[in-house]
Amino acid sequence: MFVVFAGCAAEDGPEMYPVVGRVTLAGAPLTSGTVSFRPAEGGWDQPTGVIDAQGNYTLYTNQRPGAPPGAYRVVVFANEV
Repeated sequence: MFVVFAGCAAEDGPEMYPVVGRVTLAGAPLTSGTVSFRPAEGGWDQPTGVIDAQGNYTLYTNQRPGAPPGAYRVVVFANEV
C-alpha cells in the first residue's frame, strides 16, 4: 500500500491531516496490533495508530493527532492472527 498526502507547513511544525482506517484480514477485522506509516523518502516521524477490537485505528505523530503531508509506506504489526 502506498499513501500520499499534500499540504503546507504550519508555523509550529507541519500541518497535520486526520487519518483513520480499518484493517481487515481475510474479510474479518484485525483485532489487535498497530499501523505505522513510514515516510517513503525516509525520516524520523512515523505516524502510528493502535488497532482496536473492531479493526479501527487513528494515526498520531509525536503525540499529535494526524499525519503530516507526504508519501508513505504502510506497515501493519499484528499481535495475533
